[in-house]
Amino acid sequence: MAAKSAGSLILYVILGGLCGALLSQLVGGMVGSDGFIHEMLVRGFQVGLTNPLVVDLRIVVVTFGLHFDLTVPSLAGMIGGLYLAMK
Repeated sequence: MAAKSAGSLILYVILGGLCGALLSQLVGGMVGSDGFIHEMLVRGFQVGLTNPLVVDLRIVVVTFGLHFDLTVPSLAGMIGGLYLAMK
């Protein structure tokens, strides 16, 4: 079996996460808006920089930042994408 490239692995994980996020929004709209299940499906938790890093060099200003909004379905989609990529 041929080894998968890192690019295809990342693509599978990102596509799995996007499918999970879409599923999260679809199912979250059907569940009541004031419960634990809604919080885990729609809101989830946030990982990353809350304030971006700004480097001002007077000629150019560079801003660095990375932020993920992770929900249970998006994590499941990422794991599923990883499984498919490794298969």
